[in-house]
Amino acid sequence: MLALLRALPAVTLLLVTAISTGSKQLALWLDTHMLLATAEEELPTIAENLRGGSELVLSDGSHYLIAPADRSEARVWITPIPIKITDSGDTTYPLLLTNTLSGVAVKAKKSPTGETP
Repeated sequence: MLALLRALPAVTLLLVTAISTGSKQLALWLDTHMLLATAEEELPTIAENLRGGSELVLSDGSHYLIAPADRSEARVWITPIPIKITDSGDTTYPLLLTNTLSGVAVKAKKSPTGETP
């Protein structure tokens, strides 16, 4: 029993070292996998889908007219889907609105509030 009590400080030191190392590994994993996700830019979401997918209103208040060929895709988008906005390369509908849940993108152009397509 006395030998066990003498070994106790060494065992305690090993446990503290293991916990400390594990904590460092956990912190590194969290920094790599979790903190990066919170640092990403928050995307606007669909607030309203109007006229069968002809116009989308986003959570930031912006309105987009959807290209006629893409309205069938946009028609089924429901709120609140995060939307990524990039350039489409098209002169008539210069923006690409991408549904981040499905990966489907539609061509669009910015619209003044209430403009009818």
